[in-house]
Amino acid sequence: MTTISRPLLPTEPPGSTSETQRTIGLLGATTVGMGAIVGGGILVLAGAAFQATGPSALLAFGFNGVIAVFTALSFAEMATQFPESGGAYNFAKRILSVRSAFAVGWVLWFAYIVAGVLYAFGFASYGVELIRILFFPEGAPLWLEGRAPLVVLALIPSIFYSAALIRRASGGGEWATWGKLLAFCLILAAGFWKVSTLEFSAATSQLKPFFPEGFSGLAQAMGLTFIALQGFDLIAAIAGE
Repeated sequence: MTTISRPLLPTEPPGSTSETQRTIGLLGATTVGMGAIVGGGILVLAGAAFQATGPSALLAFGFNGVIAVFTALSFAEMATQFPESGGAYNFAKRILSVRSAFAVGWVLWFAYIVAGVLYAFGFASYGVELIRILFFPEGAPLWLEGRAPLVVLALIPSIFYSAALIRRASGGGEWATWGKLLAFCLILAAGFWKVSTLEFSAATSQLKPFFPEGFSGLAQAMGLTFIALQGFDLIAAIAGE
């Protein structure tokens, strides 16, 4: 742990001193961002993007990557100017007003709830499919086709994960971050291996037609996948640490 003196903020009187105790270094900040990005967004929304626009979902990820880079640079600049925890709420309070920051905070709160529900139901849909494959290969029963299994499978991991974080005095989620990164690397390795076993003509044939839904499908896929690339904003949210 190191003590870093920061420049005075615009609201601080001249001659005052302020020191911030930094407890999260480069590795910690990097894992926070990776843990937020590599998760439900990529694993769940990638399939929805390909369903919306087909192979051109590759372009959707590329275009959103460019947008995410500029957004991340903006967050980095703001976090450097105002090295305090709070992220977008803190930036809005410093630049605009407390009322604007209040609105930003509620919008972010609602967005995180929607994202959490989306990821939970995405996990549940994969869980139902796994149950169908393992236990009912000849045909799923009617109760498995209903909404109740999805709700139960979405609630169980959500409650377990929330309880695990609440029980910790500080920090939390390191094991989940490295576990997600390991799973993501395994998926990438399996994908590269599958592509390497195909002939070039067979691999390119999977990309035709490239725009089955036109540019409207591409725009829809971009709207879905941009959520998957978010997470760097959480690094700015802990700028004070």
